[in-house]
Amino acid sequence: HGLKTGDRINYLKGADANIGNITSTMDYFAIVYDKDTFSIADTRNLALNGAARNIGPSTGGDTGIFTLQLEKNQRTDLAERN
Repeated sequence: HGLKTGDRINYLKGADANIGNITSTMDYFAIVYDKDTFSIADTRNLALNGAARNIGPSTGGDTGIFTLQLEKNQRTDLAERN
């Protein structure tokens, strides 16, 4: 995923699926565990302190695929690979 803890991300729900307990188009902040796994927090300070947001299962679709947008000028290399 290429994220670092504290990176601002923006969740955009897929065409059918929605992840429970987070809002599409809202900014969240990454808490990185390893190269494949991360959680999200409501603020950068919470992310830096490891306070992850409790999210629910995907609803309204069978994929659970979602898109994350990174804040402009912050790790844009990830956005360009999509």
